[in-house]
Amino acid sequence: MQLFSEEADLKGPCLYMDLDVVILDNINGLATFGDDIEWSFSYKWFSRQDPRFDKSKWTFEKKEKAKVAVFHGRPLPHDSDQEWVKKEWN
Repeated sequence: MQLFSEEADLKGPCLYMDLDVVILDNINGLATFGDDIEWSFSYKWFSRQDPRFDKSKWTFEKKEKAKVAVFHGRPLPHDSDQEWVKKEWN
């Protein structure tokens, strides 16, 4: 991937977002969040407290303060049946 190659010649902190994210709000201040994990969340796993997740715990809730919803694997953003995802994705 070009992003991670030496040819990219990236220096210092970089923010990379994959194609399977949904931007929920203005992200202009994203660089000022520091270690705060409230700016993003997993579409499948609402809580990051337990690293051992399974499908029975998927809630597909939207975190109110979040700026970015991260999709990984299936469903993809365009496959979601959640109204909040449809609204932001289109």
